[in-house]
Amino acid sequence: MKTQLLVLAATLIASAFCIAASDQFRFWTNKDGVKIEARYLETKEHAVVLQKRTGPPFEYPLEKLSEADAAWAQAQAAAAAQAERDSHGIAFDPLMTRPGAILFEDSLGTVGEGWNAGNGDWQIVDGVLAGKELAADDHAATFKRKIAFQNAVIQYAFKLEGAKSTTFSVNDSVDHVCRVLLNSQGFSTQKDDHDHEGPDKAIKFQTTEMDLEPGEWHTLLIEIMGDTLVAQIDGEKHVSFGSHPLLAEVEKASVGFTINGESVHFKDLKIWEALPNETWEATRRKLERRRD
Repeated sequence: MKTQLLVLAATLIASAFCIAASDQFRFWTNKDGVKIEARYLETKEHAVVLQKRTGPPFEYPLEKLSEADAAWAQAQAAAAAQAERDSHGIAFDPLMTRPGAILFEDSLGTVGEGWNAGNGDWQIVDGVLAGKELAADDHAATFKRKIAFQNAVIQYAFKLEGAKSTTFSVNDSVDHVCRVLLNSQGFSTQKDDHDHEGPDKAIKFQTTEMDLEPGEWHTLLIEIMGDTLVAQIDGEKHVSFGSHPLLAEVEKASVGFTINGESVHFKDLKIWEALPNETWEATRRKLERRRD
């Protein structure tokens, strides 16, 4: 409760700071020393949005502002982003979307109602969900839950404890749609085989290398919007993404964890409605250059 109150207080302070800044007129100076009086509205990727005492809002390039004013505008953006993260309980910024209304959340401190623990052994260990594959099953351990959505932001924490691999899968009412695959060497995103024995095949989008040491907690953030899947672990430095028409064509009906080997711990699953983010195309181009 104390932690929740501290987070709420921090969010209210940051929000009040941003609101106060947006209500005040101040003088802005460009690199030529020219000053204008305007009210701050928001900071975009390459511009600040201002409004004079008369007239409509307008964008002014950050690169043309004085260093002090550009830094001030970027500080407002950082405070606003932190306030939004705190208000949603999100670990770090999504890249493609913005989180909207919460659709589902589960601390995974109990095996709650609605979960289907299929193959494998699933227990609560030290207050979190722990699963492992059983050799007798001749199948990966599975733990699924029905939840309907089209576009979503999904976040949870995981800790590898000896498993060969683990996945988070998204499915429609018929079959698998897409997933994020994780092991100690990194993670990848893929469009799944959607008809088993038919002509459709799984397509791996991107594999990202990183050390996921056993015994260490990490946070996975998944975004699904239209035909695109984006996954981050612990922030923008480690990203995997790709697109396929199937993701936009089907209504998602369930999500689930799988485990090969033993074992993996999970906690704090949250799913939000995904809203568009106007900076995504610029971010996508940057990620594609990094991938190439």
